[in-house]
Amino acid sequence: MQRAMKKTPSALSLGQKTILSRCPDSPAAGGLLCAAQIFNAWQEARELGVSGDRFADDLARLVYMGYLETVKRGYYRLTPAGRDACGWR
Repeated sequence: MQRAMKKTPSALSLGQKTILSRCPDSPAAGGLLCAAQIFNAWQEARELGVSGDRFADDLARLVYMGYLETVKRGYYRLTPAGRDACGWR
């Protein structure tokens, strides 16, 4: 979680930072998030006090803000804006 706090903009919520922290560490991996990674992020966020409804809203907002795009059901990919949010150049 510390990695996410350092790499993501402070305007993001705790749930959003947790989701982005699950993105693969290298741009070569394509920034693809699978359902298992989202589930692990949800578990971590829940331990930090984020409710399930709030987490779902956070995931939807990342898509709305253009940080993630839906590849297919349960799979998301970082967009260029998402890569910038994670500190990738």
